[in-house]
Amino acid sequence: MRPEFGGSWNEVSAANEHARHCFHKGLLQDIFGRPPDNHVSWGPDKRDEDISFRFPWGEVSASTDFKGYSCGILIKYGS
Repeated sequence: MRPEFGGSWNEVSAANEHARHCFHKGLLQDIFGRPPDNHVSWGPDKRDEDISFRFPWGEVSASTDFKGYSCGILIKYGS
């Protein structure tokens, strides 16, 4: 939904997904006003790191799959 990350399947790239994933992580930290509770590293590049925020009702994560060129914000309710 943000043009700088591409607007069609023809614009999908690892670079665009890195940028989108970094945007998602920054957005969640801005919304929740604190560092994430969990970091999951997928390699030496910190941009690849997934993050999550835990709450009594569940968890919100910024997750990525660079092999599949996809990333997103996930909301999980419950334990």
